[in-house]
Amino acid sequence: MYRFYKKVEKTQENEQGLEVVENGNPFEQPTFLSMLALNMEPRSTNGAINVILELSGVRLPNGKENLPMEDIPVNFMSLAYSEAKGDKFPKMSTKDNCFEVDEDTRNFVINYMLPLVSNDGQKRDINECLRNMRNINIMCYCDAIYSVKSMSQVITEEMRKLNFTEEEIDNILSQVCIFPVGTEITSINALISHIKFTSVFILDIEDSFDITDEPTLQSIFGSNSEAGYRTSTFLELSPEEVCKNSRMLLVNADGRHDLKSFVHKGRAFPAIIIKLINSVLNNSIINKNNTNNFISINEVIDTFEQICSDYIEGKKDASQLDLLIEVLQNLSYQSVDDISQEKKI
Repeated sequence: MYRFYKKVEKTQENEQGLEVVENGNPFEQPTFLSMLALNMEPRSTNGAINVILELSGVRLPNGKENLPMEDIPVNFMSLAYSEAKGDKFPKMSTKDNCFEVDEDTRNFVINYMLPLVSNDGQKRDINECLRNMRNINIMCYCDAIYSVKSMSQVITEEMRKLNFTEEEIDNILSQVCIFPVGTEITSINALISHIKFTSVFILDIEDSFDITDEPTLQSIFGSNSEAGYRTSTFLELSPEEVCKNSRMLLVNADGRHDLKSFVHKGRAFPAIIIKLINSVLNNSIINKNNTNNFISINEVIDTFEQICSDYIEGKKDASQLDLLIEVLQNLSYQSVDDISQEKKI
């Protein structure tokens, strides 16, 4: 079974600051869930959450706290999978079985996602569903994306059982925002919004251009290239395969398959990630607090190209540190003290 963890304040009894969810539903509030491909130990779970704390600007890259976590109305979560038995890895969705939904994934969706659109077996009001689903933001690293695909398959099936129309399902699921990092898969679900962070070393780039050698790839994209794309125009995919809210930020990494190092690549890349995630999480917060006027994730996704252009093209002379300081000073969760003197980020 999955173990659903929430980040809480550290204590002497709880040195890692992790709390297993036993009651309630974190997705009833704005949530940022971090998923690794094979995550069985609390140490890995804590590391996964620490990465999303950094990506959201709560923690600085040097590990110091930037914003008090308890002041940000977002649940920072992670999933751990069943313990390994002998030489067998925990059962989870992979590239080979991504259409074979395991019971752990199905139970997780029914327990935590389905209640957002269903009340006692009856479908909720569409506007309520949109607002509830906008609470869900997920960073999935590597093959964790296949579990997200399975989750989307289960919730789609369950919504059809509730007699949601295909158009309603499309609109509702488009409010979930996924951040795939370092994965080869081209898209998650034609319905779900996602901003993909990847590099020229990842297989979908190679496959799309039928190019496999790294020197050729580097000569095409440049040794220090960073660029944002609409996935549907960058990749050779038919329109029905790509969500209208699908974007991709490309960075020329060094090929190491490591989440922590990957998100620090490039000059503008880290600042862009923080800016985008901040915008998406703030959208969740605003919608939770304002029940009269729903602001679709579409409006946030539409700022993607402009954000990329501002940091990549508009500020070519700025260093990575300068860009990080600027974006951290302008987070929209709350006012942030001046950290321009902090040169140990």
